[in-house]
Amino acid sequence: MSPIGDIAGGPGAAAPAGPVTAAIRWIRCSVAPLGALMAGVTANVIGLHATIRLGVVGLTPSVLFLCLSPLLAMARRRPTQPAVPF
Repeated sequence: MSPIGDIAGGPGAAAPAGPVTAAIRWIRCSVAPLGALMAGVTANVIGLHATIRLGVVGLTPSVLFLCLSPLLAMARRRPTQPAVPF
């Protein structure tokens, strides 16, 4: 089967990603205003600089997790050429 048939949704293609993408986008767009509201309330209560520091402290573990996980090495080993030539 040609890669073009897989992209076009021909036989053997994976399930369409449209509904999944739409659901993730809907969740992300509906949660973003709540995060902005929480950040605004936190900035009013403890101050802007303290809120930024709190955000940095909150994001640091996730960045460290991604940097120390094998995902970075997997991305570097990704083949640069397609498996099936056109």
